[in-house]
Amino acid sequence: MPIPENFLVDLAAEKILSALIAQSQIEYIYEGYLNHYQIDTKKMLRYAGINYTVYFLSRTLEHVLHNRIENLTDQDKTELSEAFDDSYADNLEGFLAFIADEVFAVKGDYKQTWDFIKQDTNSLKRYSNLHLLFEAKKRLTFQSTSSILMVLHEPLLLRS
Repeated sequence: MPIPENFLVDLAAEKILSALIAQSQIEYIYEGYLNHYQIDTKKMLRYAGINYTVYFLSRTLEHVLHNRIENLTDQDKTELSEAFDDSYADNLEGFLAFIADEVFAVKGDYKQTWDFIKQDTNSLKRYSNLHLLFEAKKRLTFQSTSSILMVLHEPLLLRS
């Protein structure tokens, strides 16, 4: 697999910069940079060759999946997660129907769902656009719902 040119540029720049800048100054430089400049993460990630799509489950995973809004203990979260896995581990169609439920699945395309969740207090209500991931990836095959549930246990910064 060929190495992307921008990766080689980054490696060369890192070696040059480390020869010019003391390690103790790097944190100070980054803090100054982050506090004074707006970083365009889309351009930065595009430069790095990382394609990504972010989906939301508001307010929390437990809110969308179980309609629970109270503060839960780690034990409660684990039990809810295991119950969810028991319900859908061997039921891909059931999971896809659940995640597309009109009760919380925001209608519209990707941009429309993000516009919706930013309005008023919608981000505090029980909404998700995760169903769009599966609509867009219908051609993907999953051996079981467990592979999908692994995605839900990780931050939803997914490579396209």
